[in-house]
Amino acid sequence: MATSQRVEETQFKQVASIQGSTLFIDKHGANHNDSMDRLKRAGLEPLTYQQAFSTYREVLLTEAQKYFNETGNVMSFYLSGEGIKKDGYYHFDRTGELQEGRVHPDKTAYVYSGKNPLRLDVNPDDYDYGRFDLVADYSPDFVARVVVGVKAGSEGAAELGHTNQTESATVSNVAKALELASVVRETMPQAIAALETSTKQAIVDVLKNIARLASEIKE
Repeated sequence: MATSQRVEETQFKQVASIQGSTLFIDKHGANHNDSMDRLKRAGLEPLTYQQAFSTYREVLLTEAQKYFNETGNVMSFYLSGEGIKKDGYYHFDRTGELQEGRVHPDKTAYVYSGKNPLRLDVNPDDYDYGRFDLVADYSPDFVARVVVGVKAGSEGAAELGHTNQTESATVSNVAKALELASVVRETMPQAIAALETSTKQAIVDVLKNIARLASEIKE
């Protein structure tokens, strides 16, 4: 087991900046209390598991492989929060929420249930069953290999949620655009007939229908 080190001078190194939120790692081992204290003194905060499994998943996999190549050890660190209820294999959706079942190793975590502070172990790439272990059954005195955090107030998960909302709005607009195209296609014969017969009201009705859908897309 690594020895917890009280680091008076912060030794966090920036490893990535994603969606306006910067990730830092200090490669000095620390138990839970020391990890949280070190983060606080550096103006950082721990990741949630949702952030780890969504916004920072690729970065953590890369850094964990580097760490393993350098030290021969699995990279582990404490997360925000404590306790998780059910053991087993889980995968995660785009927001980092856990879903039962195993998929590709890079998107699979094994959960060790318990009531203690959450720790994340990020395994090297030769782990076929899952690259992540989400651990809640160890004492907070256990010394994790590194300390990982983001700038206090950085909400990678919230930013991801904003991205998802934007994507949803885009999908909705595409659907409305398709609906508009369909209406134009379906009403074109009516418009042509209206022009041929010079029926003013028919022309107005067709144009109003198209304008209504165009207005909805802008919204």
